[in-house]
Amino acid sequence: MKSLAGQLLIAPPQEFDPDFSKTVLLVIQHSAEQSLGLVLNRPTSRPIKQVWKGRRDCECYQHIYLGGPVPCPLIAVHTDKLLAEMQIGPGLYYSAKRKNLGRLLQRPGHPFKIFEGHAGWGPGQLENWLEAGGWLLWPALHRYVFDVSLDLWKEVLELAQHDAGLGGQLCCPGRLASLFKLSLLLQDVAQVVVRQDELRVELDGASVPG
Repeated sequence: MKSLAGQLLIAPPQEFDPDFSKTVLLVIQHSAEQSLGLVLNRPTSRPIKQVWKGRRDCECYQHIYLGGPVPCPLIAVHTDKLLAEMQIGPGLYYSAKRKNLGRLLQRPGHPFKIFEGHAGWGPGQLENWLEAGGWLLWPALHRYVFDVSLDLWKEVLELAQHDAGLGGQLCCPGRLASLFKLSLLLQDVAQVVVRQDELRVELDGASVPG
């Protein structure tokens, strides 16, 4: 299976694992050994300033998100390539080093979310869930990743079901596979667009006035 990194996992409307009920997850890593994801729509009541060590140099009042049930240090998903430690998808990056998080908090103009905790799956676990139709898949467009609305799950679920022609029903494995192929195609198109933009910037910077 092609990597699911950079895809959204949308919890089904039926009864589900309470850790993930009505959630939208961003897959940040997917391999034969393990898969990692972050819940995008569970903000905590604590602003970043409250938990950041050395709070005097942090004036960020954006709320931290509960990324999942597995404890871990703070994690950032963002769009600043200069501070990237890993690419998740087109124009979408991961950082966890304190120095990069600190710089990210002080660089305006780049959307980001900070998470504590993550979701994790062992070898084959996520694939088994998908084969059983336990999740809906959708491309991780930036508008969804950085959405702060509490209606994110409902919005993305309805969009994914409508496009898949599901009529409000949970995705069966066959249709899930078709939707997965569509999402990968859209991701490939997005990668081409991002690369074209990067090349345009490089060419503009290298041009010399006549």
